[in-house]
Amino acid sequence: MPSPANDTDKPSAAVAPWGLLVVASVAALVGVAIYSTAEPSEPCLGGDAALGATWSEARRDTLRSAVVNQGPAYGRETWGRLEPALLAWTSAWIQAHNRICQATRVDHIQTPRDEALQLHCLARAQARFDAFATVLADATDATTERAIETMARLAAPERCVSHAGQEPRSHAAAIAERIPPLRRRLDEAQARGDAGQAQVALQTALEVTARAQALNAGSLELDALHLAATQRLALAQPHAALPPLLDAYARASEDPAEDPAEDPAEDPAEDPAEDPAENPAENPAEDPTRAFRAALALIHTTGVHLRRLEEAQAWHGRALEQLARSPTPDPLAEADATAALAAAQYASGAFGPAVLGYTHALDLQRSELAADDVRLVSTLFGLAQSLRADGRDEFSAVATQTLELATASLGEAHPRVARISAALN
Repeated sequence: MPSPANDTDKPSAAVAPWGLLVVASVAALVGVAIYSTAEPSEPCLGGDAALGATWSEARRDTLRSAVVNQGPAYGRETWGRLEPALLAWTSAWIQAHNRICQATRVDHIQTPRDEALQLHCLARAQARFDAFATVLADATDATTERAIETMARLAAPERCVSHAGQEPRSHAAAIAERIPPLRRRLDEAQARGDAGQAQVALQTALEVTARAQALNAGSLELDALHLAATQRLALAQPHAALPPLLDAYARASEDPAEDPAEDPAEDPAEDPAEDPAENPAENPAEDPTRAFRAALALIHTTGVHLRRLEEAQAWHGRALEQLARSPTPDPLAEADATAALAAAQYASGAFGPAVLGYTHALDLQRSELAADDVRLVSTLFGLAQSLRADGRDEFSAVATQTLELATASLGEAHPRVARISAALN
């Protein structure tokens, strides 16, 4: 039976072990707010200043030098693909910030609460981008190798324009002040995990978990627990990852408790002591995203690592149940769950169902992504491996397509292209 040890001999789902964050799917699991599509007017052109030092000419030069001059031999080719993506992301962030202002302060078609929630979403996206750039500046071989794919999975800023999730709950000021620095540490740990530094990410996640427990910061604790568990998977420690993931799912899938002291009809902007943009939500069950992420990780843990296919199928069902709780469909998140189950089926020798699963996941991704998007590579690779294992004639064509897309999106000299070529030949 094929071993799931690495992508030279197994298909990998589109998310593992990249923190299983499905970071691009998080902002989609929210409600939709009405917003203006008109170009922002003069009072609402402050997005550039709001982005600030997160992106500047100096930082771009630093990253270019790190990737091209200090990175591996294929660094220049990687930078040629990475720089346009960085510029597109920062431009989208600025435009989203300006449109949120326009909708609230000029067009008056949404409330200050909507604005606060959207800006909170943008701030989280900005923090994750900043963490990615910080780690990229290290310019290790592993960081550069994963840079294009990690960049592709960053949350799209424009999704924050329609972010109308539940309002984050307030904390005592003394507690609230301690949470943002811990969030920043967790974001950087996630970025290091994405760059292949699993041991460093695990240690930081465990430290943040302990601090969050001491602060009774439920959502932060849950996110840190989840990151620690996924890094244990990356370190081939599935038995150690399983208990915290089960706990994370149980806590995240509970129905949020009613708070009679909190009236959603009231405008928090009228209370300067309560700024929802500053305090992350501390009710772990208020967003199906966390429960979905935990279920997704459990598909990988039980199905790919532990070869318990029936359990993986059950977790796939729970993951789709969490997606169904969202008022906004998210085909990419569904594709992640479907590809994860297909990887579990492949690992257990169920090659026919794996072919069907990867095919469905690919259809979902292609409905949302450009034809040359790097995120398609993992799914195509999994499909090709499953087709070959099942003795299908279509293997050759899909293998060729996989290699061509990997070369186009990553560059001919990229080491992953060489590994895919070796695995499919």
